Amino acid sequence: MTDVTKIYLITNIDNNPNKVYIGKTKNNSREKDHKFKFGPQITFDYIDEIHSLDRKDWTPLEIYWIEQFRQWGFIIMNPNKKGGGGPEYHTDSTKQKISKRLLGRKFSESSKQKMTKANSRPKTAKFINKIRKPVLQFTKQGEFVKEWESSKHAAVKMYGYYNDNIGRCCRGELKIARGFTWRWK
Repeated sequence: MTDVTKIYLITNIDNNPNKVYIGKTKNNSREKDHKFKFGPQITFDYIDEIHSLDRKDWTPLEIYWIEQFRQWGFIIMNPNKKGGGGPEYHTDSTKQKISKRLLGRKFSESSKQKMTKANSRPKTAKFINKIRKPVLQFTKQGEFVKEWESSKHAAVKMYGYYNDNIGRCCRGELKIARGFTWRWK
């Protein structure tokens, strides 16, 4: 079996057929991530592939397709207009800058102790139930749909993975999450 990097095309972002995102995947696992990011209405198609996992081989192919769709008049939604993004591809210089910036942060001893205590605390059932809030799901027109034990439970049961957009909707940060409105019970 050969190693393959596939170039994919996402269309119908925000229900706009002219908005596209072009990316690459080495393990065919990106569709679910993008449905979470751009919504379930997107179309996900593979448009090219190369029999290599090496960045120097697939980057020109991804750049080619981004530029090709740009010339065809599409709105490119990629934050990195030349493709090949992702933290695993930071240059050594960028990694050093990030490390230096993080190492420069100063925390008081009290803050350090609180962080250590919070990270080492076992997550008991009482603790988990304390942070779990029931949520109510409504249509955009305000009709009640269902009650869920938590925003996380609703997201996992409905979409197969967790996202915080339902919780953000409950907190008033978003009006709609996944085509519904949500409120804390």
